[in-house]
Amino acid sequence: MKDKRQNKDKTWIPKIAIKSNFSLNRPKSFWIIYSVSVLVLVILSQWFYHPTIALKGQTKFVKKEQLIRSKVSGRIAEYFVSNHQYLKKKQLILKIDCQKIDRKIQAQDSQISQYEKQIDQLLRYGSSKIKGSGSIKKVAFNTQLQFLEAKIQELTQSNQQLQIEKQQYYCTAPIAGTLNWLNSITKADLIQSGEVIANISTQDSLVSIYKISRKQLNQLRLDKKVSIRNLNGKQENPIHYGLIRAIEPLKEESNYLITCNYLGPNHPVEYQEEVIGYFPKKSRFPFLFNRSY
Repeated sequence: MKDKRQNKDKTWIPKIAIKSNFSLNRPKSFWIIYSVSVLVLVILSQWFYHPTIALKGQTKFVKKEQLIRSKVSGRIAEYFVSNHQYLKKKQLILKIDCQKIDRKIQAQDSQISQYEKQIDQLLRYGSSKIKGSGSIKKVAFNTQLQFLEAKIQELTQSNQQLQIEKQQYYCTAPIAGTLNWLNSITKADLIQSGEVIANISTQDSLVSIYKISRKQLNQLRLDKKVSIRNLNGKQENPIHYGLIRAIEPLKEESNYLITCNYLGPNHPVEYQEEVIGYFPKKSRFPFLFNRSY
């Protein structure tokens, strides 16, 4: 009776034989070819497919301001600009008196001319006198010639260094923009090294701003182009490109703000418009695929 009850409790499971053409008992060459093929497919997928992180953001206009400081101390020789004037890049703003340097350059130029005349005389008359003479006169001639040539080289290098130093006395605009503020000191007034001369601001430029977590930020390629599309419901909106300009941490949050500049002279979207940015991710094979594209 017990055996019958035990047999009733057991569940009958049919045995099905499954035939497969795949077998692990393959030759070694097969597994080598199989492994290489899988590796090639992975590499090709990384080469042609560029994963991105999509972030929603918003556009805004920003200004860039830059202070211009004097690099040397001295008296103002001349102003070349006025307040609220638009300046080109490297346009001259003011000149600091550099007469001492000019006088030193002129004096050394005069010495170089004198040494060159002495060499000319030495080569004209000295060489004819030492013909047929002893070795002592030849040595003295060569020594004198080498001394004059060394002096000329020394003064030439000194003048080149003075010309470089002289450029510090010319204050120029480092960027193109509007001159917002100009120091009120007048001609012949003394200015100190490091003193602020002017404040220049660039024209408004359009940027897009995105919020991102620390985890996402660690996955991004920060040196690559960002694809940006504006979100106004149109499917035919063109994609524009930008570069990451700044990354700033948010207070009391573990998130960051990413600011992107637009590439190209024209603004593709309007102020305070919602956009979506596609940020390139780092590859799983950085030694092969973290490249420009």
